[in-house]
Parts: sequence; C-alpha cells; structure tokens
Amino acid sequence: MMQNNSSPAAQGQYPAWHKHIEYIVGDNPRMVLGQARMRRMGMPVWSVLNNYFTYDGDADRVLDSYRGWITVEELHAALDFYRDYPDAIDRKLYEIAN
Repeated sequence: MMQNNSSPAAQGQYPAWHKHIEYIVGDNPRMVLGQARMRRMGMPVWSVLNNYFTYDGDADRVLDSYRGWITVEELHAALDFYRDYPDAIDRKLYEIAN
C-alpha cells in the first residue's frame, strides 16, 4: 500500500521562510520546544517580530537594533512566518506583554 504524501513538506516544497527559520523539536534542554527560531543565530522568531512591531515596521531600525545579528533576508523570513502563523505569534506576544 502506497502512502499519500501530498503535504508540501513531504514533497520537498518548503515555504520561503524555511531557509532561515526552524521549528524546535526533540530533546534539548537549552531550547524551548515548539518554538520557531532563527536558524543562524537561534533567537526566537517572536522576538524579532516583537522588535519589528515595537519600531512600527521600520525594518532599518530593527536591523540596527540587532547590530548585524540578523540580515534583511532573515527579517523578511520572520515576516513571512508571521503571515503563515499570525495566531501563534500574536499569542506569544500577548503572553510576554501581560
């Protein structure tokens, strides 16, 4: 019997943000499971987006605030991730604000 692997990931078709963002799974005590993070630097995606919203969407100010720790491509990936998962990010931002 052949399985139907019709999901985009099963077919090797990942969203554009996948290059810069990973979803943490597994058994690593230093990482928060179930949290998306920037691949290169390991910071949570919600943190990057929190800065973006704090600076009223001013990408230059966000990039300056990280002093080279994230690239413009990584910022765009975080924004793309937000477009795909707004509820998860909004929930996290609400948690940290309250």
